[in-house]
Amino acid sequence: MIWLKKLRKNLTLSKAEIEGIQRYKLMQLINHAYRNVPYYRRLFDDHHVKPGDIRGVEDLNKIPVTDKAVLRALGREEISAANINIKECVDVFTSGSTGRPTTICFTREDYELLDFVYLRSFLENGLRFRHKRAFVLDPHSFDTKNRWYHRLGLARYVNISCFSDPEDQVQARLEAGPDFIHGYPSSLSQISRFMIDCGTNGISPSIVSTAAELLHRRDRERITRAFGVSPHDRYAARECGNIAWECDAHRGYHINIDTLVVEIIKDGMPAKPGERGDVVVTNLHSYAMPFVRYRIGDVGKLSEESCPCGSELPLMEIIE
Repeated sequence: MIWLKKLRKNLTLSKAEIEGIQRYKLMQLINHAYRNVPYYRRLFDDHHVKPGDIRGVEDLNKIPVTDKAVLRALGREEISAANINIKECVDVFTSGSTGRPTTICFTREDYELLDFVYLRSFLENGLRFRHKRAFVLDPHSFDTKNRWYHRLGLARYVNISCFSDPEDQVQARLEAGPDFIHGYPSSLSQISRFMIDCGTNGISPSIVSTAAELLHRRDRERITRAFGVSPHDRYAARECGNIAWECDAHRGYHINIDTLVVEIIKDGMPAKPGERGDVVVTNLHSYAMPFVRYRIGDVGKLSEESCPCGSELPLMEIIE
């Protein structure tokens, strides 16, 4: 909970202060990756880059971008940190867009902190520990752990398979009476269509959250009509957790620059604000298996707009 308190406090800081946190973490990660990860030491040396050359985000273009295909082709010992016991780390499995299974590992500290980054965005969207939650996901993604606060009636939740029939999903939600619903945009849109067509009432959550897929305008409108609240979307990846999230203003996605670096690259160079390009991420909490200038495989663009919510976290848009 100390981490969560610090993460939430970061949202009250100025952009310059948050960028200072980002810069410090970036330099620490770069030093670690060079000293302990064979792949990055070889990559840096081959391009005549030393850790001291990277003093901020503006210096990252000195390091070549790494693609998913490159990491998949390497042995685990090549991309893992030699000074960390991988057996004590948390494994995260993802098939990715190619369908090829990949195992990512995090230190327990990094894994828990990145989990708190998700929670921070939920809390900023209005989630409270007294709220009952419903998760509409692939069963492989279900959280089934019972924690001490569940016995106190806090943060209660129900898991609903996204593969169930729409009627069964609606019935499960009616029985659960959730205050908070989280799921894939396509799943929630399908359920919303069923609810609208059947005139189903009785499901009135305070918050609806979506993730893992692009939230199209038509799906947003359908979900809003069915549940009575506009969904808060979040942009995330297994390799780095919650990348960016929507606030109540829905003016774009706030980038979590205190835990990662997001670059938009076009033709090998930084794209201008408002210009679309490849999303490249550096996860500042990926010490067991560092992700430095990692091309996610999505297309987005950065925004120079200030959000009316008051947060100094910069904004981005996700295009594809």
